[in-house]
Amino acid sequence: MNKVQLTAEQQEVITKVMQGKGNYFITGPAGSGKSVVLKQLRELMHKEGWSVGVCAPTGIAALHVNGQTINSLLGIGPINHKYIFPMGREKRAMIQMLDVLIIDEVSMVSAEVLDHVDRMLRIVRERKAEFFGGVRIVAFGDMYQLKPVNAQMPFSAAAWNLQKLTLTKIHRQNDGPWKDVLEAMKRNNLTEDQMAWLNQRVRIQNDAPRLCFSNDDVDKWNNKKLEDIKGEEYIFNAQKGGLIGKWDAKKIKNNSTMPETLKLKVGAKVMMLNNDRDGRWVNGSQGYVESLVPYVKVRINDEVHAVDIHSADLVEPVTIEVENEDGTITKTVEKRTVGYFRQYPMRLGYAVTIHKSQGMTLEQAEINLGNSGMPGLAYVAFSRIKTYDGMFLAHKLERFHINTEKSVLEFMNP
Repeated sequence: MNKVQLTAEQQEVITKVMQGKGNYFITGPAGSGKSVVLKQLRELMHKEGWSVGVCAPTGIAALHVNGQTINSLLGIGPINHKYIFPMGREKRAMIQMLDVLIIDEVSMVSAEVLDHVDRMLRIVRERKAEFFGGVRIVAFGDMYQLKPVNAQMPFSAAAWNLQKLTLTKIHRQNDGPWKDVLEAMKRNNLTEDQMAWLNQRVRIQNDAPRLCFSNDDVDKWNNKKLEDIKGEEYIFNAQKGGLIGKWDAKKIKNNSTMPETLKLKVGAKVMMLNNDRDGRWVNGSQGYVESLVPYVKVRINDEVHAVDIHSADLVEPVTIEVENEDGTITKTVEKRTVGYFRQYPMRLGYAVTIHKSQGMTLEQAEINLGNSGMPGLAYVAFSRIKTYDGMFLAHKLERFHINTEKSVLEFMNP
């Protein structure tokens, strides 16, 4: 297993899950190390020989944890109380062998979807009396962050029987007053002094990426900043094939962190969209294009790095039958690539939507919430940023921008 320095708190959570037998909800504020715990648990479970499925509600979140969407992994279709979508033999065999289902960003999974997953697993595994058909659920998320669209929160589901384990220590932010503001913001409890403190950062000149509510605002800002740069524009189109080749432009835009069409100029600011295997950058790192021919090179923290095309493969589980020496048959589950989406793992770094920033850690950012009071939106945007000095506001922060669901407050603070 990769050597990762775990805190005592993180190790305690991992030990409880590995030694326990129930279902768990692992939560904590942004920057508390939920992703670290998820990766370590996944590796330990594989080491124990457990069959583990990893999924998330959106394609973007799934890519962050090298998993699949819930629908893709489990093969679920239309969601209602009477209908289970027909599935192939391979998918059915995978589900019957499943030991653990890890769900990331569970705050964006609706109660209806969670109940549907529970119902499907009970039927396919023929264990109708057990929650989730006997599959252990380990869910990760922060209920204060973005919620399901026009739906009830997952903890409202009839199938919700998850024990809550909370990570409390924040590693992303070290600034005491800044952490206090984020804590107050997620609880919808900002004081007038804290609001005034935040609004001291309105319209300060900066070169930070802008976090926007809408895709249109992101595109307009990125295109404007690129047009301001003199020099030749180069266009890089993604290579795609298999099932992913049938995606329309809207689906690709909404479900892939990497753009279908990447327009760049030398000197353009970019944001990296993956964790480099050699540790040269992480998801959210910012840099500038140094050259585009014959190789794409980016300067990050005063070091120039050549960037390779990154492949976001679309995979599905397949059951393989292996004949043993004694003539018996053993079934194992492997993953098969059924589609691919290949592009340089970067986008113009002048703006990104707040939804797509979830999971990122940023040194600096300028926040543009527009007129949205969407629950969790402001908290997600502000909590991406490591320090108060790295935070800038495109407009004055108003009370209506800060919004937390009452049900979330009641669930998280019983």
